[in-house]
Amino acid sequence: MGPLIQSPHRLLESNINKITDRKFITNGEWDINLLTNVLPDNIIQNILSIDIGSLDLNGEPIWNLSGNGNYSKKSAWNNIRISKTRDSFLSKLWHKSLPFKFSFLSWRLSHGKLLFNEVVSRFGNQSNALCLCCNTPVLDFMQHTFSEGEAARQIWRLIAVPLGITHHAGPIRRNFKECWDFNSKNKVYSLILQVTPVIICWQIWKKWTTCKFGNQRKIAINKMEYQAIWNLQAILQVEFLKCSITGNWTIMCNIIERLKPMVIIKQVRWIKPDMGCIKLNLDRSYTSNNGRAGIGTAIRDNEGKIIVALSRPKQCNSNTQAEALTAKQGIQWCISKGYHRFQVEIDSQIISNMITNKRTTNMKIKKDRLRYYQLG
Repeated sequence: MGPLIQSPHRLLESNINKITDRKFITNGEWDINLLTNVLPDNIIQNILSIDIGSLDLNGEPIWNLSGNGNYSKKSAWNNIRISKTRDSFLSKLWHKSLPFKFSFLSWRLSHGKLLFNEVVSRFGNQSNALCLCCNTPVLDFMQHTFSEGEAARQIWRLIAVPLGITHHAGPIRRNFKECWDFNSKNKVYSLILQVTPVIICWQIWKKWTTCKFGNQRKIAINKMEYQAIWNLQAILQVEFLKCSITGNWTIMCNIIERLKPMVIIKQVRWIKPDMGCIKLNLDRSYTSNNGRAGIGTAIRDNEGKIIVALSRPKQCNSNTQAEALTAKQGIQWCISKGYHRFQVEIDSQIISNMITNKRTTNMKIKKDRLRYYQLG
């Protein structure tokens, strides 16, 4: 726990750093009289609810803001930050298979933070730059370049129409939402619909900058189409290793639309324990928003007959802690009833490693791990 007192009202300044939690423990219990002398009542009630544990072990700090009890800058930042309401539109711009620069470009586009006429004019500099994508040039605005211009309309139709989406020249956000709100047939199709508008905008931006700041004089639609399709195929190969679809884009879209999940049937059965041994089957349920959990244990003999079934509600800090309490409940019952040969069957790799290897990095369940072996 470290220093017990965070805000002492009745302690001398010189003694603050010398008093630890062990000074307030008598015969393995909290000494209420000592606590009353130095702490206000509301803090005392919180301390009395803390399990002291074994006095033979050194105390270790537990960070309550993380699931495993270990300190992290991320959990500390999330606790103090003032976060805005999540924008569902902006969250869909990002995908782990998309290069960061693709998503960041779309984010800047959605916030109007690209170097076009309307942005330059905000700083008091009137710009009359003409677009680089039309045979009859007009003023170069973001919506025109990415949605309404000749090049934009062509690339949107070449990529989006085979997916079943009709492109409408207008607000850029509407083009994105038309893709995202389209009824997808499967996970592959849903992924393509999510990343397609981001990739299209990146290709438009890439060719626009090449024309504006490079040697190219006209946007090449064929190259934009080829590179957009190549990026879509690359993302498919990364996300779905067994989904190798190549060839004409229209044919690819028809194949992707007809894909169906592969049904795999696998027999799962309970395996009897060895002769003279019993088996514990453990499971739990946990709700993160209120910390309520339910833990259950079924104990059977080597013939599959139920010896006892245990269940009870608990208050937990994490799903892993609920798993640990479930294992603790079953092991305690077996040892209390004289069963020393038993097998534990649980679906948590963390708890399995904790029981078999006697190790865990989760500070919140470490005390339970130690008690398993004290019981044994």
